[in-house]
Amino acid sequence: KVGRVYEEECAKDTYINYLLSRVDLDLTGVKVSLDCGFGATSEIAPIIFNRLNADVTVTNTEYDGKNINFKCGSTNPEVISNLVKISESDMGFSFDGDGDRLIACDETGEIMDGDHAICAVGHFLKENNKLKNNAVVGTVMTNIGLIKSLKEIGVDVIKTQVGDRYVLEEMRKNGYIIGGEQSGHIIFIEDNTTGDGILSAIKLAEIAVKSKQKLSEMNNLMTSFPPRIFRKKGYWIKRFNRRKMWVDMRTIAIISALESEQEYFREQFKPVKTDKFNHYEIFVSELEDKKIINCVCGIGKVNSAALTQRIIDMYNPD
Repeated sequence: KVGRVYEEECAKDTYINYLLSRVDLDLTGVKVSLDCGFGATSEIAPIIFNRLNADVTVTNTEYDGKNINFKCGSTNPEVISNLVKISESDMGFSFDGDGDRLIACDETGEIMDGDHAICAVGHFLKENNKLKNNAVVGTVMTNIGLIKSLKEIGVDVIKTQVGDRYVLEEMRKNGYIIGGEQSGHIIFIEDNTTGDGILSAIKLAEIAVKSKQKLSEMNNLMTSFPPRIFRKKGYWIKRFNRRKMWVDMRTIAIISALESEQEYFREQFKPVKTDKFNHYEIFVSELEDKKIINCVCGIGKVNSAALTQRIIDMYNPD
């Protein structure tokens, strides 16, 4: 055996007290729903929001080490959306397994991803003259809607490579205080040097209370545009003959992070069978003379890499 394990009995209390010290917030009369994804936030998040006097509804806290993110958490935002509607909450927060990401939900059940959250924070900081260097940090995958919304109030979006390490590097290098990714990994560098889902949640709640806005108003500060891949003029046509690719292909695999991204595809396909891999459902379908493999991996590089390799091994797609 390599390494040592030290038990820090006061670690939980230290963490809770630190998070509470980073906001000036009283949620008395505010209904909050939480989806802890059977993960690291399961014990802490309910305590935090109860200490802030919120009326809290919680789900997916009975973790066993094997059910992390299973059909819940930030990789399955429909869960928090439904919970908010059923409980008539004012806001909802969904965390991933290790607790570094947040997907929020407004009172109407609409999802508020990382880009929308960063947009709301950027607007608030700008309006209160607290936005250092007049910019936020995103990545090359940042939605153009965020860029457009912040540009209208004179705020720049600095884009880095995909990955929180690159976001943090840019923030440290040039003194920016807020940055992150659409996936919900948000860095408030004056409070922490990494993403923290609970911190992000209480920061959004604080902005809502101080600005006297509903979360839906904050969510609507930007409109998400459909993502475009290969945006450079002529890139796709120069590199590929699309019709020839379709004719030559026999097995096509489509992997998405979110269930909602697969809904359109599945409406077009003729279902054949459903295979199982761990807790993933892999749908085998047909379209014209093609075999279509489609599945949802959830948010995160590890999930996508593992499932991609499994699909290659099982189906050998073109």
